[in-house]
Amino acid sequence: KFRLANLALRTNFVWGFLTLAAFNALFVCIAGALTAFVAPPAAGSGIPAVKAWLNGSKTLHLLALKTLFVKMTGAALAVSGGLYVGKEGPMVHAGSILASNVTRGRSKTLNVDTGKLRDFRNDADSREFVSCGAAAGVSAAFGAPIGGILFSLEEASSFWSARLTWRAFWASCVSTFTLNLFLTGYLSGWKEFGNFNVPGLITFNVSDSAGYEIWQLPAFVILGLIGGLLGSLFSALNVRLTRWRRVNVPKTSPKKRLVEVMSAVVLTTVLCGLLPVIYGECYPVGDFQKITDGTLQEVPQIGQFTCEKDHYNPLAVLLWNPQEASIQFILSRHTSGFFHPGQIIVTMVVIFICSCYTYGTAVPSGLFVPLILVGAQYGRLMGMSLKYLWPDQDIDNGTFALLGAASMLGGTVRMTISLTVIVLEITNDIKFLLPIMMVIMTSKSVGDRINMALYDAHIGLSYTPMLEPECPSFIPVFAQARDVMSAPVVSVRAETMTVEDILRLLNSCRHNGFPVVGGVGGQYAGMILRHQLLVLIQEKIWLDHNLTLPTSIFSNDRHFRDQYKPTASDFDLDERDLASKLNLSAYMTPSALVVAPSYPLTSTYMLFRSLGLRHLCIVDEKKQIPVGMITTKCLLEEDLEHKFHHFELSDEDFEARLKQFHQPSSRQSETAAGSV
Repeated sequence: KFRLANLALRTNFVWGFLTLAAFNALFVCIAGALTAFVAPPAAGSGIPAVKAWLNGSKTLHLLALKTLFVKMTGAALAVSGGLYVGKEGPMVHAGSILASNVTRGRSKTLNVDTGKLRDFRNDADSREFVSCGAAAGVSAAFGAPIGGILFSLEEASSFWSARLTWRAFWASCVSTFTLNLFLTGYLSGWKEFGNFNVPGLITFNVSDSAGYEIWQLPAFVILGLIGGLLGSLFSALNVRLTRWRRVNVPKTSPKKRLVEVMSAVVLTTVLCGLLPVIYGECYPVGDFQKITDGTLQEVPQIGQFTCEKDHYNPLAVLLWNPQEASIQFILSRHTSGFFHPGQIIVTMVVIFICSCYTYGTAVPSGLFVPLILVGAQYGRLMGMSLKYLWPDQDIDNGTFALLGAASMLGGTVRMTISLTVIVLEITNDIKFLLPIMMVIMTSKSVGDRINMALYDAHIGLSYTPMLEPECPSFIPVFAQARDVMSAPVVSVRAETMTVEDILRLLNSCRHNGFPVVGGVGGQYAGMILRHQLLVLIQEKIWLDHNLTLPTSIFSNDRHFRDQYKPTASDFDLDERDLASKLNLSAYMTPSALVVAPSYPLTSTYMLFRSLGLRHLCIVDEKKQIPVGMITTKCLLEEDLEHKFHHFELSDEDFEARLKQFHQPSSRQSETAAGSV
């Protein structure tokens, strides 16, 4: 694209601009059409959705193979189309999809079931493999295997174990090895295949930069402060824009979403194409050629634009080139004096606006590369300002650009340990560890004071129930499960309910799980899911037929997973079928986790958080009957805050709970009873 655009520029600017615009419109139109019409879950980075999935909130088609195809194709086309998006975030989603499908030995999209790996077709193993896939995606994107593991641990997964650690470690190692092997061969024309010269899809290459002195540490803290403020501003603006999109450009209107995508590419192309002409100036090349190393050699006459031979346009260097090339220039210590403050400010504002507007549209889009570009711009401005104030000091603009990039990432995504290790691995210079830690911690602390992280905000905007890692601090220590449970319980009987009764029950509520009761007193026997009931009705497993089905039939079913209003006509049932009774005892889950009403609420919260539960049945200790249900929505912070805002107990109940709280033996017995 840029080769042809630069060739057209030799004729005149209009032809060059139209060539660039045509390529951008074509690439982005294909990416937007695939996302809007074929696989809507492929939009965005996918990190919030994967994070919510690992927390127990499932999204339809999130991990389907067609989503993988659209994700990878769309991300490549969106980046090629000039949008200010990154491909690193989509790599996390792609790794999760591969892990979910390959390790199960089947694909619902392709309607293929190999019959292998059936032992892994359960929620626990699926959650672990998706965590490993997320780690492998980060490792491939940045060439940072340790950072990938820490990302999955800190940001994505809600459950972690020693076994999962070495699995994620192995997946990250294989991912990084495979990427390095083939990427080095591809970039060298397969002449250096196996030399492992390129560690990841993006590298900073600042190992030749100067160090830093102790007097510069306060400046690093100021960079972290700026990163926290700008990151919070980015999150706030994007959240407001996303709320507007939910109303005016809904997912149910793919044509509107495609139009919005095209508006994003028009905005980006016009700004990046016209600003170098309007505001840019031409300067002699001088030593400019010395910094065009590595991948930059593939971009002919990278900064010439409309200038004469041996001259360059600074804005064209930053806006009329691939994003990775711009990062290399802005981070290089050899480009001191090549960019003026006004040009850097203009570039930073353009990238900030374009990336904020584009993230959330119907294209696969990551945030790391645009945020790195924005942060590197104001980091370089900080270095230039210090150099102006103290011209005798050895100040490396590349070092400040690097730390600015880290601060912008920390202020937006609010990761700490994993982000520090990722940035350190892609810089490949251990001496930057301390300043990287300083700017990330400062930017995160400042950002957390203003609003929530962007990924968490998008989870909330999607109305996906997502529990925070720690139980809210305002919950009283004596709060119990009974205080938040929903009652009365909608339950089903094991062998006495007719098909008509089941259909009437399913039409009267939208619950996903139902306690199964039996016996004279209605004692708790197990749990059964909505789609399992629908499959049993579809297959006509009546008691008098004496038929049985393998339990794997439930995991293979797709048709009924989202059907909440079933009718008799959906199953071709006659009057005799409606009067038949279902046999639920063979298909329910008898070992589903239950707790007593007096079980501590903080422990209940951690059960949901660590095990990814969707619902939990509350069973009376003495009568063994279901008395309530707790779902993830019952434990959301806003719901808990509403319930405990005016929470009051009688004196007798308070004394009883307080006495119970201070009796370890009683609490241990409750815990044991809760793990039945």
